[in-house]
Amino acid sequence: MRILFLFVLITFAGYAQSLHLGDLIANTKANNYEIKAKELEAKSKQSLVQSQKSDYYPYIDIGGQYAIQNKATAYGASEARSGFITAGIKIFDGGERSSLLKKSDYEYKASLLESSNFKNNKILELAQNYYALLKQKSFLQAVITKRDTLGYQLQRLKDFYKAGLTPREEVDRIQASYDASLYNIESIKLSIEQIKNALMLISGRTITDVSEDRLMEPKGEMPLEPLDSIKALTAQQNALEQGAKSIEASKYPTIKLEDTYTRSEYSKLSSPVAEEFLLPSQNTVTVSANMRLFDGGKRDKNKESLQYQKLSLESQKNYMLESQQSDFDLSKRRIEAVSAQLKSTKSSLNASKSTYESIKEQYEAGVVDYLSYLDALDQKIDSLARYKEALYEYEMAKALYYYYAGKNIEEYIQ
Repeated sequence: MRILFLFVLITFAGYAQSLHLGDLIANTKANNYEIKAKELEAKSKQSLVQSQKSDYYPYIDIGGQYAIQNKATAYGASEARSGFITAGIKIFDGGERSSLLKKSDYEYKASLLESSNFKNNKILELAQNYYALLKQKSFLQAVITKRDTLGYQLQRLKDFYKAGLTPREEVDRIQASYDASLYNIESIKLSIEQIKNALMLISGRTITDVSEDRLMEPKGEMPLEPLDSIKALTAQQNALEQGAKSIEASKYPTIKLEDTYTRSEYSKLSSPVAEEFLLPSQNTVTVSANMRLFDGGKRDKNKESLQYQKLSLESQKNYMLESQQSDFDLSKRRIEAVSAQLKSTKSSLNASKSTYESIKEQYEAGVVDYLSYLDALDQKIDSLARYKEALYEYEMAKALYYYYAGKNIEEYIQ
């Protein structure tokens, strides 16, 4: 029983331990339903590539026929039953199969890149929620500290009030601040649960607690790599180009080689000698060529449509490249701004801590009133909250910086 209890305890401890950002990203890749849907879409495109390759292989057809004639020829039969098997292969098609195969391959690559881009967006969303959770946890700890401090002072004042050493007004004011902190705690707890639910939906993992992981500091000028969504547009353009080539190839003749073997049975012969003229089996080898000379301009218009679609994608790609460059530049400036804010809030926190300790001693000695004490306490708590907020905003800024640089965020976790 003790061994069993120890096993359950170890299992529970492992399950309830704090999750790292890298753990959440790994779970997101493995469990997120939307990411799985995108990956399945890519696999469907891969199957189409394999389907297109099969067009190079020989084909085999099989069939049968039953015919009744009300008037048979002198050497024919009124009823005939036949079965056939045909094996054939395309010898020449002007490059249409090659273009269609390349088109399917580019569509598959585009689907893979779209899946990768969606996954990177989910990881960015996860990282933002992760640092938002840490920020709310720091807020909660600050308000809990304020509540405990106020609770101590409230009990102290109640004792003084009973002894007639302090006015009721001071007790009520501290009580109001204490009750407000209780409300703030519950409000922050609700916010934390909402963020945990968002993280659970993204990662597919129940969130009990998270560790405090940081991202690496950016070093030097990081080269910008196009986002996978932009690369997907390039692959789609290539697919459209191959589609246009396949249309152009359809203007050339298609040459096929076929071998057909037929087996026949006849009944109700028109004359006794008809059986000698009706062949029970036949093997036919044919080479055929086919091309369309006129289609009313349909192929040209289809090709023109694909060219316009390609130009449209080019315009979208140029916009997205400029947008990524702009977002990347802004992310660098955001890092600089939040870094300055972090230094400022840290100085403010140190100053408010010193002020609070001084006011606290004076308040407990009766030198200053409760209003000065509450103001000093609020300043200390607010300074701590602003510092923690800036700290996690800085991590969010780094996550955006690496994302818009076209990098994988998980590679930069310390």
